[in-house]
Amino acid sequence: MPQGRQVAHSLTGRDWIEPEADPARAHELARRYALPDVVSRLLAVRGIDAEAVPDFLEPRLRTQLPDPSRLLDMDVAAERLAGAVTAGERLGIISDYDVDGCTSAALVLRWARRLGVASSLRIPHRLTDGYGPNARLLDELEAEGARLVLVLDSGTAAHEALAHAAQRGLQVIVVDHHGTDAELPPALAVVNPNRRDQEGPWGTLAAVGVTFLLLVAANRALRTRGHFVRTPEPALLPLLDLVALGTVADVVPLTGLNRALVSQGLKVMREGGTAGLRELASAAGLKDAPTAASIGFVLAPRLNAAGRLDDPLLAAELLATDDPTRAAAIARELEALNSERKTVQDRVADAAQSVAERQLRDGHRVLLACGDGWHRGVLGVVAGRLAEQLHRPVLVAARDGDEVVASGRAPEGSDLGEALRAAHAAGLAAKAGGHARAGGFTTSPASLDALHAFLEGRSGPPAAPTL
Repeated sequence: MPQGRQVAHSLTGRDWIEPEADPARAHELARRYALPDVVSRLLAVRGIDAEAVPDFLEPRLRTQLPDPSRLLDMDVAAERLAGAVTAGERLGIISDYDVDGCTSAALVLRWARRLGVASSLRIPHRLTDGYGPNARLLDELEAEGARLVLVLDSGTAAHEALAHAAQRGLQVIVVDHHGTDAELPPALAVVNPNRRDQEGPWGTLAAVGVTFLLLVAANRALRTRGHFVRTPEPALLPLLDLVALGTVADVVPLTGLNRALVSQGLKVMREGGTAGLRELASAAGLKDAPTAASIGFVLAPRLNAAGRLDDPLLAAELLATDDPTRAAAIARELEALNSERKTVQDRVADAAQSVAERQLRDGHRVLLACGDGWHRGVLGVVAGRLAEQLHRPVLVAARDGDEVVASGRAPEGSDLGEALRAAHAAGLAAKAGGHARAGGFTTSPASLDALHAFLEGRSGPPAAPTL
């Protein structure tokens, strides 16, 4: 770029506007910490207190990691998990099919393996099972000998499935971060920073961050029981590369504890990290040190390709294995799946974009594009790109016979998950939920227009188009 050239717009056409910073405050930060002018002005704009600057610039878990017991049900979950370890029980695990779910599963699998504890993993298939735990998966885990099941990155809204588990005598620990209804499912513990009765600043954690806190608490419970007198304690800090991966991939705000988890996790990656991530980076042609950007735009899409087009267990296995030969083989398979995913995604994106842009010109605040036979595995990523481009909540839906399945994304400041839960409560969707910036629903073709209108009604009056 020629020296002195002024950049007025971002790549997506949005105006660059430099916010005003308090000159005196910026000057004080620059003087006190010997910072460049641009850094001190950005810190002043963000409202970072002078005393908090060191932790902001070099985030540390020592200052950011909370006592896990401050999360509701955490002590119950940790004690039951510790009891399962000391008794030599087989652990059952059900995780979501995205990167957040797969990294959460890999954390538990690695932790359990280092303790010599057997475990069985199930991940619902996006196309045949849909989102969350179901009776079939729970029955399979029971048949393999599990009496305790951890449901990771889902389960908060799985009332029917967890009632089935209770009837079968299974104990379930839910580790989730999605928004909740007032009534929680019938589980031994629901550890979720977004429970309506939970206080504290941890609502932006991804599920993998909550899972990490559970393992911190479980190690503490095992330590109290004297378990590590005869068994080495599993080190958790070397697993932070998985936590960083899942946190960035789930597009949660990189502030506070998330910022520290990602910062320390990137250090683990640069020092080698897990075999699966090394092989995945190699297959993708990454040569530079990993960054949040390379996680979000290179590694995460390849891992998500497994759940979008094929078997999501591939991604979890890659992250859990210590065998470099097996990791390299899976990484090559994911690379091929990602290429296929791009082709499928482009076809859906072209069709969905024309529908969304037409709705935007008509003044809609919530955009909903639906097509026959669109591949369900790419709906979320198409919705994400359109939401970023059009600055509106976007839902992209696939119609298949008498069922419509949609995935949505929303810009910052929206609460898509809450709106979808309200639609479900109003009887407009058979399933619906999510968190502030991502969610999904299942409904009938006859209910689709009413559901769209309902979401529009919760978003205020029509807005001017911004194409």
